[in-house]
Amino acid sequence: MVERPSVAASVDSELPDDVVELPPRRRRKGIYILPNLFTLGALFGGFYAVVMAMNGRF
Repeated sequence: MVERPSVAASVDSELPDDVVELPPRRRRKGIYILPNLFTLGALFGGFYAVVMAMNGRF
């Protein structure tokens, strides 16, 4: 019985010798900071509104 090569083996063998695989790109940390700051601001604003309403300042 003849074994067929796996798909991964055949794909790797088709790459030319001068092609270099690049490592996966890292995500930037700044992409997460801005939405988190918006959420933090909204939470603070909601808490402040509840406290002010409890004091009768609305």
